[in-house]
Amino acid sequence: MDDLKLVIIPCREPVPSECHTIYNDSYELWNLVWSETLKELDGIEKLPSNEFTRFDFASVILDKGKPISLMCYTSVDMGLKPRRFDSWFDSWPSEILERQKERDGLGLIAAWFCTHPDYRKSSQVSLNFNVTQVLAEVFGKIIISDSYNVGYGMTRNNRSVGQYSVNIGGEVIANANAHNCDVSLVLFEPEKIFSKQFSYSAELKYLWKNRVDFRCLGTERKQRISNERKTKKAA
Repeated sequence: MDDLKLVIIPCREPVPSECHTIYNDSYELWNLVWSETLKELDGIEKLPSNEFTRFDFASVILDKGKPISLMCYTSVDMGLKPRRFDSWFDSWPSEILERQKERDGLGLIAAWFCTHPDYRKSSQVSLNFNVTQVLAEVFGKIIISDSYNVGYGMTRNNRSVGQYSVNIGGEVIANANAHNCDVSLVLFEPEKIFSKQFSYSAELKYLWKNRVDFRCLGTERKQRISNERKTKKAA
């Protein structure tokens, strides 16, 4: 596990200079996997980078400093009408979205899950743990630690991600179609996640304990610069 690290990075500016390399490499991983996937599913020939930067932040697992798996997230206030018409929710029945507007506070969308081809089950790289499971568990931990009122996810029914979503406390509330695939629509209620998190993997617990959150570093850096400017001005 010494070569592995969990980082949380912003998906758009401001991006702290300390994580520029990780940020660019994470985008490259996202583009590599999803360009191929969407070409196969939808016939899309070019995946614009703004599909990555429209999200707020991402959790990234690194091996020897290189991204091997990631998931993107964005905060949503479903009480705001424009959010319920976000294209990400195109597959969600309107009656479900209407019920979500009664929630107080922010929910969290998880999307764009991807793992480098070299680190999938069929590859030759052995990590002795399931990267997909751990990244799903990271989503659960973020919902709890950042006090989101719910999480939203969509999982392809021909992939194992759906089971991992249930394992961390998710509940399949409907089935739909997205990108020409059958998908499950999943809600992640904090109280259900809280009861499940005690059975999360040892690998998740190690990575979470030693995580680096570059969102915090960016905030700290801005505060430091502000303080330095105030000091200089006072002098």
